[in-house]
Amino acid sequence: MNIDRVFYEIKIYIDYLGDAYKQKIPEKLYNKIEKIANEYILTNPSEKIELKDLDTNEYILSKDTKAFLFSIDYNYFTESEEEKQALLNILKENEKEQSEMTKNLFNKTKKSSKELQ
Repeated sequence: MNIDRVFYEIKIYIDYLGDAYKQKIPEKLYNKIEKIANEYILTNPSEKIELKDLDTNEYILSKDTKAFLFSIDYNYFTESEEEKQALLNILKENEKEQSEMTKNLFNKTKKSSKELQ
């Protein structure tokens, strides 16, 4: 994980959302994000990105950036307990699916190694 790159992607995304969202984030936190992002792009100008892929119109954000954004969304953008619970339910469901995939992969690997013996 390149944390400086993650902060750069977070800044781009928050700036895209606009001032209404930017103001919900504590000033100290946003200033830190902005400082790290600006230093990153100054030292890595070839890393400048567009927020969306022009062909697919999908957001181009790393997995690590999405995780940080989930935390920002939960802590600063989500206004009701119902919305927070819905986000937690999504997180739990994702964790459950990931655990099931890992378990299935482990079982396949274990079965394959037995077949090789």
